[in-house]
Amino acid sequence: METRRYVPQLSYGDRVTFGGPDLHPKTGQQCTIIRILPNPSGRPENQWYDVRFDDELIGRFLEKHFTSASGANKTDAA
Repeated sequence: METRRYVPQLSYGDRVTFGGPDLHPKTGQQCTIIRILPNPSGRPENQWYDVRFDDELIGRFLEKHFTSASGANKTDAA
């Protein structure tokens, strides 16, 4: 059986829109991915990212809280 290495959906430097958790003061704001944390489980729901908001605030959030700021998803790369 072949095991595949997990590849995060977002990349270093990507601009994303933060979408939660609810009532978070940064919800709806754009930010930049500055670090992709290791994900030994290989499960997308366990992928964490460090981001920098435009006001220089840094946060660490799960992948499920981000959408691509350009509206395109990188999963269909050629």
